[in-house]
Amino acid sequence: MGWRCTIDNEPTPVEADLSDVSNNCTISSDLLSACGAAYGAVPDQLSPTFRTVINNAATRFNIPAAALIAILVNEGGFLPQYHSLWADDVVVRGWSLPYYGRMDVGGPITCVDMVWSAQGPYQFLQITFDSFLADELCTALNEISPGRCRSASRCNFLDASYAVAMHMRVGGTCDSFNIGAALQSYTGRSATPGGIALLTQIYNTCRGTP
Repeated sequence: MGWRCTIDNEPTPVEADLSDVSNNCTISSDLLSACGAAYGAVPDQLSPTFRTVINNAATRFNIPAAALIAILVNEGGFLPQYHSLWADDVVVRGWSLPYYGRMDVGGPITCVDMVWSAQGPYQFLQITFDSFLADELCTALNEISPGRCRSASRCNFLDASYAVAMHMRVGGTCDSFNIGAALQSYTGRSATPGGIALLTQIYNTCRGTP
């Protein structure tokens, strides 16, 4: 005889029903492929759920989805050992589920909720994530699945992507976005080798701008 732990007040729907949005903030599958072909730091294949999540996060906070790609490159989320995971739609969907969706994958980007230092593919601090939840992030998550804010975690790919998109608003909006300012705000002095200039090149290629 075992025991059962019941989760009260699950989000409705449990799996957020995100649409395949397309606007001046989003990134197309063709651009993602071109970006992966141009830069070894970006996986050659990224799952449909990956694109849907970052496009919805970018649309909600009116920032270019390509900015999230640049952050993932800088923070180690796209290290070569993780490329096959990002290509697997079952894996990425699992990372985006509430409560039990966690990116505990081992290695540099593993994410543990109980650790307060920077964690996960976006290297988010717990104190920063909590402060965002106290602000607009909670509202945004509940918009896509009422009740989702109660289970929000920086270790969850969907939740963390929304948090990063919220942070990147320091660069402006999709119509007028300063990627340099946004990257400097997010990375501080921890930019990847090649610095802000390389990340800006990746951003421009992923966005389809010259």
